[in-house]
Amino acid sequence: MSVPEESSTVVIGNFDGVHRGHQALVQEAKRLDPDGYVVVVTFWPHPLTVVAPDQAPALLCSLER
Repeated sequence: MSVPEESSTVVIGNFDGVHRGHQALVQEAKRLDPDGYVVVVTFWPHPLTVVAPDQAPALLCSLER
């Protein structure tokens, strides 16, 4: 994989559906660097599924979707 010459802004979180809050994060990343790439890093499964399964939230949609 080659490294892009352009800059990148990385957004990290649990993106289990691209709702308004997630859209706002991506839009802000693009605003901060309009000419660069926006890279979204998501956790799968949700971190609480691993560390505290009884507290894990229901997911909005599957990773595939």
